[in-house]
Amino acid sequence: MQKRYFVILSVLITLVGIFFLFFDEPSNEELYNKYYSKIVENEEFVDVSGNSKLNVALDSDFINNKYHYVITFTSNQKLNNFKVMAVDSKKDDEYYPSFGIFDNQNINLVNTSPGEGETRGVNLVISDSEEIASFEIYVSYDGYEFYYLLEV
Repeated sequence: MQKRYFVILSVLITLVGIFFLFFDEPSNEELYNKYYSKIVENEEFVDVSGNSKLNVALDSDFINNKYHYVITFTSNQKLNNFKVMAVDSKKDDEYYPSFGIFDNQNINLVNTSPGEGETRGVNLVISDSEEIASFEIYVSYDGYEFYYLLEV
C-alpha cells in the first residue's frame, strides 16, 4: 500500500516539475533583455517605410541642451499583441524605451476608438545629450517579429 502511494506521489511531483519547466512564464525583465539582445545581435534591418501595416513617424527637438526624439507608431489595421523597443545606434547598455513588454496583458494597436486592452498609437521618447544618428527598432505583432532601422 505504501509503495502505491510512493509511486503516485513520485508521478505527481514529476508532472508538477514538467509543468513548471514548460509553462513557466519569463519575467518582464527577462523578456526585455531577450528583445534587447535580439536587436543588438541582429545585423539585417529593413527600412521601416516598407511595412504597409505599421506607420512610424519620428519627431526631434533640441531643448535645454538635450536632443529629444519621439517615435510614434500607428496602424491602419488591428495589430494584436503589439510590442516595440527602440535602441539608439550607440548601444551603450542603457535601458531603452519599450512598449508591451512590461505590461501584464497583451495590448493591441488599433486604428479605431480603442477598447480595453487596445491603444490607438504608441510613443517612445528618447532624450540624450548627444545627437543620435539612427534607431534600431524591434517590433512584434500577430506572432511576427521585425527589425527596422530608422534614420534620423
